[in-house]
Amino acid sequence: MNLPRQKKGGILRLVILVAIVVVVSTLVVHFLLDWRAGRQWKEAQARMEKEGLLLDWRAMMPPPLAKELNFAAIEPLMGFNVINPSDDPTDKASESRQALLDLDKGLERCLVRANGVMLGQPPDWSEVVQAMTASKFLEQSLSMEDAAGVILRTLDEKKPLLKQITSQSFQYSDAEFLPTWREQNLSEPLSTIKTLPHSAWVNLNRVLFLHGMAASEAGDSIAALADARTQILLSKALLRDSSNTGPILASVVLGQSCEILWNLCRHRGLPEDQLASLQVLLSSINQEDHFLRFLSINMVENLEIVDVIADHPEARPAFFKMSSVGGALSWSKISPILPRWFFVLNKSHLVEIEMDYVFMPFKESGFAGVIKNQKALNSLLVAHREEWKHLDLFFAREMIPQASNVVNKFIHLECSLRQAIVACALERFYLKYQRYPDKLEQLLPDFLTAVPIDPMDHLPIRYSQSASDRYQLWCVGLDGLDDGGQVNSSSTSSPVLSTSSSINNPWLHSIQYKGDRIWQYTPVKTDEPDSRNRKWVAPSAGGLPPLPSSSRQ
Repeated sequence: MNLPRQKKGGILRLVILVAIVVVVSTLVVHFLLDWRAGRQWKEAQARMEKEGLLLDWRAMMPPPLAKELNFAAIEPLMGFNVINPSDDPTDKASESRQALLDLDKGLERCLVRANGVMLGQPPDWSEVVQAMTASKFLEQSLSMEDAAGVILRTLDEKKPLLKQITSQSFQYSDAEFLPTWREQNLSEPLSTIKTLPHSAWVNLNRVLFLHGMAASEAGDSIAALADARTQILLSKALLRDSSNTGPILASVVLGQSCEILWNLCRHRGLPEDQLASLQVLLSSINQEDHFLRFLSINMVENLEIVDVIADHPEARPAFFKMSSVGGALSWSKISPILPRWFFVLNKSHLVEIEMDYVFMPFKESGFAGVIKNQKALNSLLVAHREEWKHLDLFFAREMIPQASNVVNKFIHLECSLRQAIVACALERFYLKYQRYPDKLEQLLPDFLTAVPIDPMDHLPIRYSQSASDRYQLWCVGLDGLDDGGQVNSSSTSSPVLSTSSSINNPWLHSIQYKGDRIWQYTPVKTDEPDSRNRKWVAPSAGGLPPLPSSSRQ
């Protein structure tokens, strides 16, 4: 009679013992992982501190500009970036924001789609005219003989705010949106702050680009130059912004300003002093410094996102459902019970991988160093795709590829900026000697202080004269190979670009594109032939606005 009871009692004690062992083991593992996570995070913080990386985005903000030297302090732009705008309809900043938002009314579909300066192709004006006519912005069909001129005059008539802004660009060489984030006393994490009103900014630059390309094509070189200068200055203001979208948006518009400059050089529409002034303005943009700051701000924002997700279990399912990492749906189901050490370990490895494969390679070898490590980085993240075996790499797989791929945008823009600087110098040389130099070294020291280097292989930018009495500049592509200035049109990845098609894919060849980055005036055969063969008459130099004063150089 007692045996069954004794047997049951033994089983119960065994179950209790096993349960105690499991609980104790779980607690031990939990505390060990928590200890390990804390130690690794301290090591990651020490490494960031050693490399000068700050975890406070406010400390990364550049010194403020004096108001009198700041293009963004002019009345139409003042208060444009206020994070928490006033509800008062009489507020001047609110009026300015609304005016900028309204700039593209009637022009939403009337965007210039350029092929990119490296292809030697001007934009397709027939597409622009068709869209403008359909939207009733142009009230009649146009002859393509003077399409750009009619578009320019219509824009000046219907969008007078544009000239009000651009006409002041010649007086400045730098810009910072006011009030700055520093002055707005923002206390939230960077990742949760409502950013600058990008829609108004994008609307302004869409119209600036359309106006600038039409002006350069119609022969109004000073209006086109004012548009390009305005875009460059607004980009400099965005590069000072603390959101990590600022540099990406700036890259779009800097690319567009190079497109306008390419068109001006194609028509030889600028005198020497204006070319020199624009060359100085372009030379003042240090893309490498801005990319380093972008990496720092991006890391701060990513770490803050991990902290926000860790501190708000109720928000975790929505985040994991949106994740691009495989198995995210199953992650969303268990995410509310994930322990703190899971997020701390992820933060540590996020820092470690980004430092090893992005930040340090860039510090040591520039853009080329990041590209060289991209394949190894992708292999690492793909190899650890089985997330149950690598819980500590979830956020790294989610966030790091987005940051590392941005380097492709920066490289392409850096090539174009350096080529644009050389193009200004070449056109100045031509105006003086009525020919182009045999080699770029002949531009020294009167037109260039040094020949810019190729950001990919750190050799001087390549140059050759063309049979059409012009020239070709090129940088090697992401593959690091010098193709002799050839566009690989046989590639499955088309070299044709769409300058204004999308903010998310700004002025950038596909990553798979293998050709060189080219600035030239000999058209490349593509699927979009240029049908715009029209005469252009250079304007006289008499109506040129004054250059900026020396205090603004």
